[in-house]
Amino acid sequence: MLISELKKETEKYDKKELIKIIAELYKRIPKSKKEDYDIDGFITNLKAEGKKKAVKKALTFEELETEIIYFIRCVDNKYYCIPNKIISKKRKKYLEI
Repeated sequence: MLISELKKETEKYDKKELIKIIAELYKRIPKSKKEDYDIDGFITNLKAEGKKKAVKKALTFEELETEIIYFIRCVDNKYYCIPNKIISKKRKKYLEI
């Protein structure tokens, strides 16, 4: 559905129905996407829309070291070679050569 179609459809509903629709849509957004796009901040402060963009913070040396050690342990345990619940298929795909 295009935005123009969405606007036409939502004009049909009253305030209570729109609140229900927004609540249902919010439930269906994965937590990671809510954090990436700062959905909560957008909802609480609509006027600040577009002013803030998600900024990735730089890792400290200690955080990077921890990530590297975790990666090496996963490689040693062959988690990237065999099916398991620790490393997802999506993450394995990036490491294929």
